[in-house]
Amino acid sequence: MVAVSRWVRYPVAGTTVISAPLEGERGVARGTDNVGDTFTIPGSATNQIRVEFDGAGGAQQITLTSGTDLDARFVARDMQRKLQAFDSVNDGFKFCSVEFSNYKSTTDGESHFVIRSGTIGASSATVLSAGTKDALSLLGLFSNATETGTVNHSGSSTTANNAAYTGTVTVSGTYGGMLDEEYQVVISDTLLSSVTAGGGNTYAGTATITGDWNHDTACSYTVTIDTTGGNEVMKAGTGNVPTFTVNYSGGLNDDVAVAQELLSSV
Repeated sequence: MVAVSRWVRYPVAGTTVISAPLEGERGVARGTDNVGDTFTIPGSATNQIRVEFDGAGGAQQITLTSGTDLDARFVARDMQRKLQAFDSVNDGFKFCSVEFSNYKSTTDGESHFVIRSGTIGASSATVLSAGTKDALSLLGLFSNATETGTVNHSGSSTTANNAAYTGTVTVSGTYGGMLDEEYQVVISDTLLSSVTAGGGNTYAGTATITGDWNHDTACSYTVTIDTTGGNEVMKAGTGNVPTFTVNYSGGLNDDVAVAQELLSSV
């Protein structure tokens, strides 16, 4: 069966857990073998991998959902959901993430899966091993690059960032009707002067530098997702999908006041 676009409805009555923010880097494993963006997963062979997070609790085996020409984003979500089912082992499993990336670097494949532990610090690590019906090669993960987590705010050592940083990040409230969401906030005193395109796909658009963020007072961003009028379904077409706005408080004009449509689902 050929994979098709999936209609994803917001469960507007549901809520998700707000966890403490992580300040640092997570342990990660990423494939270094180039793969396509669709996968055929057999129902009885080459459909299992083992993952261990943070060197505790042992490697846990998952069995991938079978199908023909499965979207890579579906496979990533399938792996993440099944790894998070081992949440009783440790927080590495509980808050882990899996994504499919098209970003090409000197060590990664042009298209590859990225699996991250749900923790930070020197003990945060992701280790992949062969499953009983091993699927590592099929997923482009047989050869993989790993990085251990850190408590640093950027880079691999304190020389790569401001070790005297004393700021804080807080989260609060409830988030309704979403699957796991992850936001990365980057604050830097390095001036942004240019934009360089990357990745393996051809993008004909442009990116423009409009200024540098330099502010020394407390800032608050409130993201509101609007599903009124029955607009609760992703990929339902423009004018029929949820929208979001951002309200900023802190002295700068940094709102997103015009509602932006959420057109994609993964």
